[in-house]
Amino acid sequence: MKLLDKLTANPIQKYTVITEEGDRFTLDLRFLPSQAAWEASIEWGSVLILGISLVLSPNLLFGFRNILPFGLLVSATNGIEPAYLDDFTTGRIKLYVMTENDLAELDEKLPQ
Repeated sequence: MKLLDKLTANPIQKYTVITEEGDRFTLDLRFLPSQAAWEASIEWGSVLILGISLVLSPNLLFGFRNILPFGLLVSATNGIEPAYLDDFTTGRIKLYVMTENDLAELDEKLPQ
């Protein structure tokens, strides 16, 4: 699992992320002040996922597990959903890129 530690308090952010397994994808983050929320968009090859609400999740991309070779874990130090512009810079919210091995371990832990 890889922590995305370069995230800022900018309301619009765009990153090229390289996973531990060498996959490359684009991550767009937007802060929506009227909703006090963050949303993410992901582009991986021809796959485009737009406007996913950033919520606390063991794998935000679970619904795309048969398409994407990676996942996103969203955690908070206090159990409160991402809602502030400075969530990443204060360290309250952490965003991790999960590998296929991480996803397999998570699947084993989840009830069937």
